[in-house]
Formats: sequence, C-alpha cells, structure tokens
Amino acid sequence: MLRLGFSQVDITLSSDVPSNEEAQRIAKEALELCGIADTGWLAKVERLNREGIREQHEDVEIQYWSLGEVTMCGGPYEFMVGFALEAVRLLDDEYFYVNGYTNGCLLYFPTEEEFDYGGYEVFWSMLIYYVYIERVYPFRRDEASRLIRFIGDNAV
Repeated sequence: MLRLGFSQVDITLSSDVPSNEEAQRIAKEALELCGIADTGWLAKVERLNREGIREQHEDVEIQYWSLGEVTMCGGPYEFMVGFALEAVRLLDDEYFYVNGYTNGCLLYFPTEEEFDYGGYEVFWSMLIYYVYIERVYPFRRDEASRLIRFIGDNAV
C-alpha cells in the first residue's frame, strides 16, 4: 500500500503535583547527587498544593509523515528508543519510525522502567526546566504506554 501525506493529532497527557514532602526529597537528592539547586521549584510546588492543584495537563501534538512504505511519527519530547521499538512491535511495521524533538524540544519523556529508576532525567531536571513548560513533575508513569498506544492507533 502506498501511503502519502501528513497528519497531526493531539493527546492530553497528565502529571501529578508532588506533595511538599516528596518535593523536598527530590530537591534534596538533586542537590546532593547532582549539584542542582532549587530555583523556585519548591515554591511553585508548595503554591500548587496550597491552591489544591493535584495534577497538571498538557496538550501534545503528534505528527505523522508518510511517503510510500515509510511513516515517520514525531513529538516534541526526547523519547527513549523504547517508544519506537514498542510502536514498531504494536503495528508490526518495520518502516514505522518514532522520532523525538519534532516541532519542539520540551523535555525527556521516560518509559515506565526509566520512571521507576528516577534520577536526573525523570525528576531532578524538573527543578530547572519547570519554568519553560509550567509543569512541575514528569508525566505519570503510565502515560508512556498510553502515548505509544495512541501513536499506533492514529498511524496513517
């Protein structure tokens, strides 16, 4: 089948707002293990908690480009290779590629396994980059699988 074209679809992804105690723990780890000092992140988390905001949402545009047998899919995050490999497996299509940093460069998007590992890319970097995205915590753990399924379900 010859596929030609471009399409885009949006998905709303969610992240929790950490408790003040969890935020203190993350900030302490970031400082001790990586030298990242809080630059207002704790105050933002505290304000959100005080206002009763327990989750944040972000609309994400996923784009598809098709030419012949090859389809490229992109989103504005640094996707781990697991996103691409799982999408290829789900679609059973070796010519389907998932690319990050497409139409933007927002943040690292961890797989569920990487989310469990934590560290700089998942939690500590939020102390630096929250000001650019208005989100104070990574997407929920299961949003990685949800996005991969969404990518497969909407492939052209």
